[in-house]
Amino acid sequence: MEVNEINKCLSRFYVSLRRKDGSFYKKTSLLSLRAALDRHLKSPPHYKKFSICDNYLFSEANKTLNSYLKQLVSEEKIAGTVHKNPLTSETIKKLYEDGELTDMPTLATLEFYFKLSGSSSPSTLVKSTFTEEVDASPLENS
Repeated sequence: MEVNEINKCLSRFYVSLRRKDGSFYKKTSLLSLRAALDRHLKSPPHYKKFSICDNYLFSEANKTLNSYLKQLVSEEKIAGTVHKNPLTSETIKKLYEDGELTDMPTLATLEFYFKLSGSSSPSTLVKSTFTEEVDASPLENS
């Protein structure tokens, strides 16, 4: 199947998805389904080298999906993004006390805060890359 044909099939597929009862899937469900389909195409026996999620070759299908989601939200057929309330200082403190959170930086934390990429990849980090300074804990200022 050619890329152009896959693009058209995906566009039709995305707008035709419904639950068994005929209701519409949530935005997160449709985006998760697209990601799962992308993983499926990249795994054996398909071994596709492209990504249907972010490749410019599939911009038509992705624009269709995004427009469809906006339309469903505007017509109130699905709920828009529902943001949760931020964690309170007390909750964060309890998570630290229970050992669920730690002050030890994770690789993901380092990559996020230091915008590590390319030549600054985590594998090039050494102890001398960082300095240790005492600072007030964010919990103490709350």
